[in-house]
Amino acid sequence: AAAAAAADAGEADVVFPGLAPRPVQSLAVFDPLAAELALRRELGLAMGDSEHAAAGVALARLRAERATWPFLRAPTRKENHAYFKVVSQPVDLDFVEDNLARGRYAEPSELVADLRLMVANAERFHPEGTAARALVAELRAAVEGVVEGLLSGELLAAPVATAYPPAAPVAANAAAHSAVPAPS
Repeated sequence: AAAAAAADAGEADVVFPGLAPRPVQSLAVFDPLAAELALRRELGLAMGDSEHAAAGVALARLRAERATWPFLRAPTRKENHAYFKVVSQPVDLDFVEDNLARGRYAEPSELVADLRLMVANAERFHPEGTAARALVAELRAAVEGVVEGLLSGELLAAPVATAYPPAAPVAANAAAHSAVPAPS
């Protein structure tokens, strides 16, 4: 009560003398992703607004591709232990989107490296001649298409309305995710 009275009176902070009182942001509206992104931008560790928006457009376009639905989320060790014997650094589209939202990419080239690692992991895990490997070839083409647009600056002029965050995946795609056969 004394702290509130001091703050109302415009006095220094009772708990931390010498500090001016600051408005307290309600936790009901606190967005930890936005806070992390803002902090990383302030420290110069995250892409600028236009690059961030272009990366969001690239990921939204990639998510809309038919070939990406099996790669939205890598399997867990419990779901597919064999995957982790082949792939040491799992990367999926959800991981890349989360890193973008948190401002963990300082340059578009870092995001591109993760997308290419996602493709390389899929190629490493899915054997030639399988249906999943055919989707990997489509995934590679889709990734290289958005990478070209991102690195060329073409996506900097893309409409922001389609930028991050992407739309939620279609329920049919989520159900079909389980239909991709694991390698034998």
